[in-house]
Amino acid sequence: MTPTTFTGRTVVVTGGGHGLGAVIGEAFADAGANVVLTWCRSKERAERTRADLADRGHKIDLVRANVADRDSVRELFTTVAEHHQRLDVLINNAASGAFTLLADLRDKDLNRAIDTDYKGTWWCSQEALPLLATTRGNIINITVSVPVNPYGAVAGPAKAAVECLTRYLAAEYGPRGVRANCLAPGLLTGERARSFPQAKQLEAVLAAATPLRGIGDPAAVAAAALFLASPAARWITGHTLAVDGGYSLCANGFTPGVMP
Repeated sequence: MTPTTFTGRTVVVTGGGHGLGAVIGEAFADAGANVVLTWCRSKERAERTRADLADRGHKIDLVRANVADRDSVRELFTTVAEHHQRLDVLINNAASGAFTLLADLRDKDLNRAIDTDYKGTWWCSQEALPLLATTRGNIINITVSVPVNPYGAVAGPAKAAVECLTRYLAAEYGPRGVRANCLAPGLLTGERARSFPQAKQLEAVLAAATPLRGIGDPAAVAAAALFLASPAARWITGHTLAVDGGYSLCANGFTPGVMP
């Protein structure tokens, strides 16, 4: 089987200025795509990501966009249409929230997560549809691996809403030739994993609870995104693909918020 190529195709990755989004953007650039990475709060990190990718031979477009603001989302896809005249893949990766238990949940954290994760995914998908329908493109939404996670009382429910939304997107956009799926990673190596409370203890607990043992690599999620966006996945829509080493099968190694 020949490797999938995305030469001549346009891919938008929201929240792509750093972390998982940047890794996914790089994977599509490696496959020949024209990649647009959005950023919201940290221009410096986004510029550093673009410079790193430029050193590897990739030309990346950076666009500032706040997916929690509908007007900003509309401007994003107007820019994509003007500069690229097409869109083949939308990766809804942008997320916001807080590491908290239900007992400590604040309304502002919940609202920010719903506005960014759920509404942002919906607004981006809605604004992208006219372009995606022209190319018979697809939407990939980044969620989280299924079980209850320590300190996940904000992100977990917001991402669960995204998974439900994805099924509706698949059903309603399918007749226009647009597929919609989710990728649900477990804990991944990198900056976000290090930012959790009791990060080292959490990593040890989750690694032990994962059948394949260990913590995931963002590159594995990027590879799964390439698959879902490729012709090999042309008959897959409305699906959530866990990329978690089997963690969601038997995550029973902790009580939420309590490290051993």
